[in-house]
Amino acid sequence: MSAHISETRIVRGACPQDCPDTCAFLYHVEDGRLVEVTGDPDHPMTRGGLCVKLKDYAEHHYN
Repeated sequence: MSAHISETRIVRGACPQDCPDTCAFLYHVEDGRLVEVTGDPDHPMTRGGLCVKLKDYAEHHYN
């Protein structure tokens, strides 16, 4: 039996909502599936913060 080691890949993206800040996201992907979304700390306006509309984006993405 071989153990499967999953690797998390981080993909940069932008918020799909139509807000003035256009927050930058870091999408955390494991085995081709979105597992977490965090704010990009390098974004000049939001500095890594996420608004309440998207704090659970990864959980709702597949629903």
